[in-house]
Amino acid sequence: MGGVTLVIKRNNKHLILLFYFLSMTHTKPAPSTGKGVFMVKLNQMKSNVKHLLEKHPCLRDDDFLLIGMVYHTYYGIGYENGFLDVMRNHKELGLPSFETIRRTRQKVQEENPQLESSKAKKKERQMAFNEFLDFARGN
Repeated sequence: MGGVTLVIKRNNKHLILLFYFLSMTHTKPAPSTGKGVFMVKLNQMKSNVKHLLEKHPCLRDDDFLLIGMVYHTYYGIGYENGFLDVMRNHKELGLPSFETIRRTRQKVQEENPQLESSKAKKKERQMAFNEFLDFARGN
């Protein structure tokens, strides 16, 4: 699978980030599909998240671990990259948002019951959702 190679060099105490996108990183839509680039990216994200959920069941219950694994596996972001540097440079890195990954996980699990979260985690998420509804309603 393609990915992003991240090269970090130190010049005058500033990080200069150079990114080389491999030609196979971006899938181009077939002209006859009528799909936009955004839809192609979402479909690729869906495929990537499904693959990770199948390979690493522990990611089904922890969105932060899933996000970290997506960034590492498909974008070349590793432990050597500082969290703040990654957050500051997320656009230049071409990283999907946390919310995009979370929503994609939710969609993948909805479409693939075998990849669902544990019952305890589902109950925890439902309770958090209900609390948010109460908050939004001003209760």
